[in-house]
Amino acid sequence: MVMNATDLREAIGALNITQAELARLVDVTPRAISLWLAGEREIAGPVASYLRLLLSLPSALQAKELAKLKSEDPKMYEGMYGVIFQGATGTGIAALVLSRGLIFGSDGAVKYDGTYKPSERTGYADLNLHLLVPPGVPLVQGVPAQPMVYGFDLNCSIAARGNTQLNIQTPFGQVQAAINFLRDIPI
Repeated sequence: MVMNATDLREAIGALNITQAELARLVDVTPRAISLWLAGEREIAGPVASYLRLLLSLPSALQAKELAKLKSEDPKMYEGMYGVIFQGATGTGIAALVLSRGLIFGSDGAVKYDGTYKPSERTGYADLNLHLLVPPGVPLVQGVPAQPMVYGFDLNCSIAARGNTQLNIQTPFGQVQAAINFLRDIPI
């Protein structure tokens, strides 16, 4: 039996989940869910069968299946992220790699190292970064080049495999940043 957009909308409502959660549950992109709901693409047969089965289960078994949404795979955060940032006196770009709980990256001069873990907010990761500024490098916040190495810490949360706009308060002033998922880490 074919599932249409109305059936899908009703299933999402009956399960009390978001479109993004459904995408994670059935391992498709949120864009696929949007296309299905708009009637622009046919809903995949296995997805329709899974949803019908899930809806037919007793509520306790449904809850157990939906609990998968709460237990996130740590690998969902891994990958390369691009950062575009702007401070009071300049702009810059950087690359960050998140892998196995560790972060490393650079903007060509400043080194970024740290750790990450799943956030309490579903689908987000909390980043704890230490930035190491080499001698002779000014900061976009307006800090002139210094004669010695120095560092500072930053903490923020980003969307896993998504795009995040942030206003980050650093010890040297505010920075606006756009952090975007670029690619998976090759196996």
